[in-house]
Amino acid sequence: MHLYIYQIFREPRPKTDWVTEPAFISNPELMPGAGYIHEAADRSAALQALGSLLAKQHLGILSESAFILTHDAAGQYFKGHFEAFRKALDALGKVTEAQYINSHPYVDGLLSDLHSAFSNPYSDHVMAADEPPVPFGQFIRTAEPEVPFYIGGIMDCHY
Repeated sequence: MHLYIYQIFREPRPKTDWVTEPAFISNPELMPGAGYIHEAADRSAALQALGSLLAKQHLGILSESAFILTHDAAGQYFKGHFEAFRKALDALGKVTEAQYINSHPYVDGLLSDLHSAFSNPYSDHVMAADEPPVPFGQFIRTAEPEVPFYIGGIMDCHY
């Protein structure tokens, strides 16, 4: 599995402030379970992937190395996701005590489905300045719309 980690700032920053591979090597807890993390070999392709996501889902606009989210980006991004979340929650709610005690793989799978329906850990990630990366869905829930986010380092992460 492959994903990008986009570092963002509230104002343009010099390349010397951008995250690099050593930050992840010295702090493996930033992306637990990742096989390896490298600086994106093709920054343009990574930016194009982000721009495509923003345009395709009507979340915002990418312009060079900055993007602006629309006022309803969170609603657009999660359109249809709530039903999947409710379905996963309902399935978990039907677990019997016997399954809870004796069927660890089954219940663990339901918990994983619920977690992924809420915040997909295998989606692209965003890291605000020097904060740990978060899944794009977690970022979009709290991101301020209609203000620019400037992209710094872009990491290529493989699981």
